[in-house]
Amino acid sequence: MSSSFYSRSESSRGHKHSSGKDSRHRKHHSSKSSGPVQGAGPRFLFVVNEVTFEQTYNERFPLDSWGNQVPPGTTAAYGREHVGRVFQYDNGHVAPAPPEYSWYRPGVGFPGSIIRSNPSGSFHMMVPYKTGTVFACSPHLPIIVAECDVSCDPTWVFKDCRCGNDGDSFRWNLLSFYGARGFTGVNAVAGGTPYVLGANPSWIPSLVPRVFENPDGNVPRSTGLGGDLPTLIGLMAFHGRPGRTSDIFSAGRWQQNQWHGSPHTPTGYPNPLQEDPRGFVVHVAMYMPLEDFDEGAVDALRTEFEEFVRDIIFVRG
Repeated sequence: MSSSFYSRSESSRGHKHSSGKDSRHRKHHSSKSSGPVQGAGPRFLFVVNEVTFEQTYNERFPLDSWGNQVPPGTTAAYGREHVGRVFQYDNGHVAPAPPEYSWYRPGVGFPGSIIRSNPSGSFHMMVPYKTGTVFACSPHLPIIVAECDVSCDPTWVFKDCRCGNDGDSFRWNLLSFYGARGFTGVNAVAGGTPYVLGANPSWIPSLVPRVFENPDGNVPRSTGLGGDLPTLIGLMAFHGRPGRTSDIFSAGRWQQNQWHGSPHTPTGYPNPLQEDPRGFVVHVAMYMPLEDFDEGAVDALRTEFEEFVRDIIFVRG
């Protein structure tokens, strides 16, 4: 395991849930179970950028099969994002990253990256782990996710699928879950369970809408929330005011693997009668310069990091 995955604090310990969940619910995961983390917990960088729409985009928002508004599938519909501050997660401690870390995108419609600037004026792109987009649309379509950056990657909803034409685009999926024995992981891909895996979680409705509450009264008590990092961080972002999402993390609302923000439904969910769907693009990166690795090594690092974080409880309760 690369030392860059670990917290630099030797006295702290990560909290990892041991589960035997079905690997079919997640892509690129092995089916083996993992025990508690031995040593320090994970360490990574993240940024939350709020999606905006081009003022010249005059088309109606597309609808799914049941008439719910969904985000546009064309990248031309998206405007210049509200750029967030880069933060670091270090074994439960969330804080603004050092000032040399920032978000860089060469222009609208181009992929971006978390970078580290040098005194000389040059910069290094950090190894990207994963990018995802999270949207709240309406009470009938509360949270949908896509494993991409919608500002530069075309997307589609299920009814739009045309066999052979979707190889360069990404599908929107309804938020789903995986887990076992009270642990719930959020999914960014299709195929999970439609309900959380634990009873009486402390993070419903603050992070996960109440419609996803488990109706089975016999499930174990919830132990915590984890899973796909861009999706999880995006769910927190709905507590931020428009254009001020970074305030949530600067104010310590997510700290020591606890949610310290409002226990109520986020005020940032859109009013379906007055507002368009609202969404965020979340980028997670590792503390390693991309230039130090070839493509094969980067893929291996991502897989290794995925195995490391997949069962960690990032929000207890």
